Amino acid sequence: MQPLLYIDDPAQAAALLQPLRLDLLKRMGEPTSCPELAHQLGVPTQQVNYHMRILAEAGLVCKIDERRVRGTVEGIYQARASSYWLSAKLVGRIGLPRTESELSLGYLLSLAEDLQHDIANLASEDDPPASLGLSMNLELNDPARREAFLKDVQRLFQTLARKYGATEQTRKRKTQPYKLTLACYRQPEQGPQK
Repeated sequence: MQPLLYIDDPAQAAALLQPLRLDLLKRMGEPTSCPELAHQLGVPTQQVNYHMRILAEAGLVCKIDERRVRGTVEGIYQARASSYWLSAKLVGRIGLPRTESELSLGYLLSLAEDLQHDIANLASEDDPPASLGLSMNLELNDPARREAFLKDVQRLFQTLARKYGATEQTRKRKTQPYKLTLACYRQPEQGPQK
């Protein structure tokens, strides 16, 4: 099972986004059969068979084995991935336009879409590369303080780029470049739990 399946095909997304199919996928971390899933969910096996066929045709589950039970052949299925991500490109940009202003929400959304796409591509590799993450909370309520913080971060990025950026020497060694993305946003208030 791969760690992540990035879905950018509308037909594949449509196959996924059905409540019973989502319930089935959540129970398929381990190999299982349609009758076992039907018993867990309290629905007819034929109903599970129908939805399993759609999930398999969409490439969301894999038939990994089969066994003979009372004169019939029963498929053993497993989810193809432990996480399924829907691409923002499935809908495309409708509201906030892509903008180059680093202080806009549209720019942050563009960075998030790029980050999601890059991570999905890396996760699909046979040997995903090492990565790292960093998160922190800041007090940036004043607009002047936000702009000052942005300038400080830009200087720091430039310093890091000079220190760790690709040089003629590293290009000759054919090293793999890394990408650094920084996103800063107001922490959303926690709404009521659903």
